[in-house]
Amino acid sequence: MRAERLAVIILASVVVAFLVYILFFSSSININDITAEEQRIDSLNRVIENLNKQHVIQDSIIGAYHNQVDSLNKQVNITKSKITQIKKEYGKKTDIVRSYNPTELDSFFTNRYK
Repeated sequence: MRAERLAVIILASVVVAFLVYILFFSSSININDITAEEQRIDSLNRVIENLNKQHVIQDSIIGAYHNQVDSLNKQVNITKSKITQIKKEYGKKTDIVRSYNPTELDSFFTNRYK
């Protein structure tokens, strides 16, 4: 019985020694590695912050362009309506001028360019 007890104690001691070795000596975590990883994380966080700032700036620029496009669209619509109105005016005048005789045509153009 004493030999069995001694074998159990030796076996337990070997297991404990093996666990201590694994925990303290074969650990792949190094304080320098942790510091380096923290620095990389901080660096990446700064890059992310800069990208977010640029994103906000780009969004404001896009908003300004949308406002300019809306303004230009309004101007285009106003110009189109003016062109349509002028076409109608000159369309009526053209129909009238077609019925003029040469003397009336001469008078029309003389009055027009005075």
